[in-house]
Amino acid sequence: MDNNRESQEKLLIQHADAAFERLAKSGYAELDLVDRVLICVWSLEGEVNNGGFDQYYFNTSGDWAFDTPNALLAIGATHTAKIVRRANALFGNSGPSSDSTVRQQQLDALGESAQAELDSLDGEFYRYDDDLSTLLAAYVAKHKT
Repeated sequence: MDNNRESQEKLLIQHADAAFERLAKSGYAELDLVDRVLICVWSLEGEVNNGGFDQYYFNTSGDWAFDTPNALLAIGATHTAKIVRRANALFGNSGPSSDSTVRQQQLDALGESAQAELDSLDGEFYRYDDDLSTLLAAYVAKHKT
């Protein structure tokens, strides 16, 4: 890994750590736009890479699923935003609940075809048509001082 990419990743981790501290202290609604974008994208990438969209929606990271497509668009990740919109649409017109208990019930109630679609969307996500880390780092560098 080159030094520029390594320093970019360290800076992103520092900003993410600080954003998650502010989240724990004040709640999501009190965060500024840059922190919300960072939380949404960071959480999506971590959860989907670890256990697919099923894990993303099951865990608290799915609390921000409604905001995540716009967060992805803000950093320029248009392809991934479309994937998340398609995943969110599987939960019906109102999308996945921001309440994790309700969302877990919604997830359990998804039919076989919706579960198969989530699995398919995992595969699309893993192709990484958008380099989320690089795009997020550039966004944070531009908007955080």
